Formats: sequence, structure tokens, C-alpha cells
Amino acid sequence: MITFANSIIDRIEYVDYWEQEIKKLDAAMRKVSSANLQGLRDDIDLYTEIRNNLPQLSNILKDINSLNAKKHSESGFTELIEAVELRLME
Repeated sequence: MITFANSIIDRIEYVDYWEQEIKKLDAAMRKVSSANLQGLRDDIDLYTEIRNNLPQLSNILKDINSLNAKKHSESGFTELIEAVELRLME
């Protein structure tokens, strides 16, 4: 069964993971010239967006009564996606 971490500590660990990824990318980018780093810059922007949205998303996911992994996979995760989208619009 797919489960999302319900404890606040587990959810903070997800946030910390993305913060560490951002720091690693940032440090690596500082080692080279800033010329022509568009694709790399896109990745750090994506990581930053994920990190910024993760607390709200994790709060939504912890409250959703999700199906088992097979049912999600068979449906293309549509029910889960629709539930998250609905909660985001509230």
C-alpha cells in the first residue's frame, strides 16, 4: 500500500531532503562559470518549487484516504490527483 508519512518529523525529513538537494546543486553550480547553465538553473528552480510546495502537499496527502498501490497504478493515479487538485482549490 502507498502511504505518505503522517508524522510531522517524517514530513520535515522530506522538506530537508529537498533543501539538501538545492544546496548541493547550488554549491556545484558555484564551482563553474555561470555562462550557459540554463538547464542546470531549471533544475534548481524545480527543486526550489518542490521544496516550497511540499509542506502544503504533504498536509493534503496525510489526510487523504488513499487506495492501494495497484488500484492507483491501474487508474493512472487519477483519483489521487483529483483529490489533491480539489484540496488545493479550497
